[in-house]
Amino acid sequence: MIARPSFPPGPRGRPWVGQLPELARNPLAFFGALFDAYGDIVSFQGYRGERVVLLRHPREVEEVLITQSRRFLKSRDYKEGLAFLGNGLLVSDGELWLRQRRLMQPAFHRERIFGYGQIMVDYARRRAEEWRIGERRDLHEEMVSLTLEIVVRALFSAEAREEAPRVSRALSALFKEFELERRSPWYRLLARLLPLPAERRFERARQELDQIIAQLIAKRREAPGEDLLSMLLALQDEEGGMSDRQLRDEVVTLYLAGHETTANLLTWTWVLLAEYPEVEARLHEELQALGKPPGPEDLPRLSYTQAVIKESLRLFPPAWVLSREAAEDVELGGYILPKGTRVLLFPYFTQRDPRWFAEPERFVPERWLREPTWPKLAYFPFGAGNRLCIGQSFALMEAPLLLATLAQRVRLVLEAPVRPYPLITLRPAGAVWVRLEPW
Repeated sequence: MIARPSFPPGPRGRPWVGQLPELARNPLAFFGALFDAYGDIVSFQGYRGERVVLLRHPREVEEVLITQSRRFLKSRDYKEGLAFLGNGLLVSDGELWLRQRRLMQPAFHRERIFGYGQIMVDYARRRAEEWRIGERRDLHEEMVSLTLEIVVRALFSAEAREEAPRVSRALSALFKEFELERRSPWYRLLARLLPLPAERRFERARQELDQIIAQLIAKRREAPGEDLLSMLLALQDEEGGMSDRQLRDEVVTLYLAGHETTANLLTWTWVLLAEYPEVEARLHEELQALGKPPGPEDLPRLSYTQAVIKESLRLFPPAWVLSREAAEDVELGGYILPKGTRVLLFPYFTQRDPRWFAEPERFVPERWLREPTWPKLAYFPFGAGNRLCIGQSFALMEAPLLLATLAQRVRLVLEAPVRPYPLITLRPAGAVWVRLEPW
């Protein structure tokens, strides 16, 4: 037993900057190279001079997310980057998180989520009817606006044609806060001393998002409905309901998580289908065999469609990295990590490990039509344990329904290769231009 704090092997880093320049230049290449060089548990020097621990093996992933989950909190860096979410479920900890999770869980019951299926299908059909063969579209923008309209309808029983572009712009600006170059200590010091243009843009974006949310909450207070927001307004426990501030934080969190991750998942799914025509052909066969426009009741008949989504989640998990912080000294992988140590877990790398997945870099949905042979935590695109994403059921119904509805009507032909851009979520780098073609 190791009796004093120690860290896994890894590069020493340069004074003051650690590995920040390499990390900022290409995070996926940087982290991948560390795992290749040092193995499943690695440490490197962060920009604050502390050692940051990286995990790849399902064994240690399970320790952090399940076995010793009470000894790990959401990390300070993660909370700082998502400060605009306040104390929503995504960033809160302890008793506040537990109370909010218990309060909100009924709103995400499987039967209630199934009730949103028709909304998803209706919006996808409307989008497909707007598309014209031969058009050129930005695929990612299309998926963002479509999933945003759906989450606004489910959350607020409202149409979002006017709000969607505003919300999308505001969220994109807020995401910039999480960019690695801007999270350095020098940037934060400058931001406190000088009115940097980027900080002014960030504050304007936050205010605009808050204004949109406040207007929607006010409308629902006046006229309750059957949507998620009405449920949140009515939730009570022995301490009462949510405060206005907590309600705002949870709504913004649901607004963000309810469309951003699914939009990225669908974008990468279309990109993969364009790169693997044999998979696209088999998907189309299943959709044609359905013999009608898909509905939520058809999900059991869409086994290959669901396999396509699961395989896309394996290769391009929207939550590509999870960040935790040791709440106390903790043993992990044979090392004693001191309190405050930041620990990063990577669905992106664990799910591409050849020890668990044959041909790990290939898009093979068929692997999901067989009994899995990999360890439990070799695949965790929604996290695991008590902090498993509350919206998992929503996403796993929405993504195949939208894909099936759109793919049944049109092919999307990719015009150029797409690179990943890892921020809070795994977005594409820039626009994703596609051409609409008939089957």
